[in-house]
Amino acid sequence: MQKYDGFQINMAGDFYEILITADCSEKSTDDILDNIRSYLPGFDFALTDNKDQRALFELEVCRKTLFGCVGSTKKEDFIIDIVYIEPILPTHSWGRMRSTLP
Repeated sequence: MQKYDGFQINMAGDFYEILITADCSEKSTDDILDNIRSYLPGFDFALTDNKDQRALFELEVCRKTLFGCVGSTKKEDFIIDIVYIEPILPTHSWGRMRSTLP
């Protein structure tokens, strides 16, 4: 996927992806990202794209995130939409895992 809701995104399917669209008419993107971080600590990478009074935050996470934590951000007035996508390829974190097979 290269576009979402008119925003450019960089998605290869090798991370858990969280796409958050927010109204940035009253808060800066840095303030919104700090707020998102309070709900979802530990994401590995974040990209931001702005269009008019909206911003898209593309968060990449190596391990599965509880959807309840993702959904908790929705209670903020400035959050427009949240999309959670699971990887279709092995995540980058899999390279750090050790086999438990004999």
